[in-house]
Amino acid sequence: MKKIKIGFFTGNRSEYGILSNVIKEINDIESFQLQTFVGGAHLARQHGMTIDEINDDGFEVTEKFDFLLASDTNEAMIKSMSLAMLDAFKAFQRHSPDFLIILGDRYETFAICQAAFLARIPIGHIHGGELTFGAIDDAFRHAITKMAHLHFTSTEGYRKRVIQLGEEPDRVFCVGAPAIDAINSSLISDTEELSRILDLDLNRPYYVLTYHPVTLSQDSGLLGLENLLQILRSQNTHNVVITAPNVDSSYTKIEKMIINFASENKKTRKIHSSLGRKNYYKLIANCDAVLGNSSSGLIEAPSFCVPTINIGKRQQGRVVGETVITVNEAIEDISAGFRRLSKPEFRERLRVAINPYGQGGASKEIANIMQKIDIKNMKNKHFHDITSCEDQN
Repeated sequence: MKKIKIGFFTGNRSEYGILSNVIKEINDIESFQLQTFVGGAHLARQHGMTIDEINDDGFEVTEKFDFLLASDTNEAMIKSMSLAMLDAFKAFQRHSPDFLIILGDRYETFAICQAAFLARIPIGHIHGGELTFGAIDDAFRHAITKMAHLHFTSTEGYRKRVIQLGEEPDRVFCVGAPAIDAINSSLISDTEELSRILDLDLNRPYYVLTYHPVTLSQDSGLLGLENLLQILRSQNTHNVVITAPNVDSSYTKIEKMIINFASENKKTRKIHSSLGRKNYYKLIANCDAVLGNSSSGLIEAPSFCVPTINIGKRQQGRVVGETVITVNEAIEDISAGFRRLSKPEFRERLRVAINPYGQGGASKEIANIMQKIDIKNMKNKHFHDITSCEDQN
């Protein structure tokens, strides 16, 4: 029997970390043939050459899309999107995937999605229905939802929002966040090996800092980062491990700030472009707090009952659990967030906190749904109107 070709696209390290278990589950199904399309930051040495992680996991790369330009301007982003769309369309013509699964809301994902849509390839979208008011990704995410034919959301509220966008309820499934499966499948152990990799004593208390551009802010969120770094300088009580920002517009400005910060004290501050998902989970599992504005502080850190100080507007609109302290960019607000970390009532809530994005199993659920759907009849979509008295179920 002819196998159904299921394609995946991944363009950066964090996205692959979330998708990896979904890819594995699909790859294990006898009736499916896996296709993996890899591009963007995965192919850039300055961003860790993270295609190596995909190869190390045993997934054969079907085709590479080398579209990332060495610039962080809006013009460069538009050129990258154009190259990505063209490369993807040609690759889809060569390899003829029957279905494409994509995740999230990034500009390169939007470009790949456009190519698949024009190539008449049904699309499955993971993590639709979410909100991030401070980032251009918010609009890309909803646009991807309208091009997608099947939807896998991380919470029931997000499922209802996808339906509110006109998607048919029987094509929208709340499965939870696949990132939690990656956590559950990773060996979370001591940090001795990680200390060696980072050349940093992780027995000393430490924070994990990830700060991405706030792409809808006039200053890209630089004020929030500047204030955070000022507070960390004044405390000098913790080591700080910094992961590189996403390749968004103005990311080089953030990169420069964190490089300068780390260079001030090389014994206690380290930057790493990519640790790999297992090492990253070891890192956050044992830290005192996750700092910055990354979605991992909201979605993954709660599974370890680790607190997050979420700064500014980049993640505004997302569901947050009791482990997350959300603050504005002002230095007094960030300082208040640090003070709250040590309050007994907050520490007690941390101990029993439940991750609002689920307890795991999303990857297997996605694979089970993929086996049940009629892929051949997925191309046609209908707009689902919601009447004023209708429940979105």
